[in-house]
Amino acid sequence: MTCNEIVSLVERTVRDTVHRKRNVIISGLPELTDIDDRTSFLNIFSEHLSVKPYLNTDSCILIGKANSNQPRRLLVHLSSEDMAFELLASAKKKLRNCDDSYIGNSVYINRDLSPTAAKLAYERREKRRRWQSSSARAIVEQPVNTATLTNLTYVYIRPFDITISRFAQLSISTLYFPQLQ
Repeated sequence: MTCNEIVSLVERTVRDTVHRKRNVIISGLPELTDIDDRTSFLNIFSEHLSVKPYLNTDSCILIGKANSNQPRRLLVHLSSEDMAFELLASAKKKLRNCDDSYIGNSVYINRDLSPTAAKLAYERREKRRRWQSSSARAIVEQPVNTATLTNLTYVYIRPFDITISRFAQLSISTLYFPQLQ
């Protein structure tokens, strides 16, 4: 590659990244024939979220192939990065707790990632899931008293294994760990 080609590639990548920061992808939003995508998107946000984004008429595009099993994803172009950030934060807090069970369980709002970034994010999620399900976590098997605790070389306890409310009720003598070799 020549120097000009490298500069051109970097400029395109930066431009694409800046453009994608203003977009969000909505998965699981039902495709309705009588309502356009923009109206459907605005209805969900007015009913379930506190943020009301301003959208142009051509700001919502269905992406992907039509499939009878699941709805296509909706690409939403927003006016700014801040609006996208507010939308993602509001969705993370409120969408899972909404009254409509379909919306709470099936509709997801995510950042618009490049194909490479999406693949890397998927691999990170898979790695995290494998680690969470591994046998290295603290499990209820064998009681450990404080005398034997000093002989252990390491103990795995992660913050999300024991919730704060449960942790306040536990003492070191009531925690259980697998026998470590």
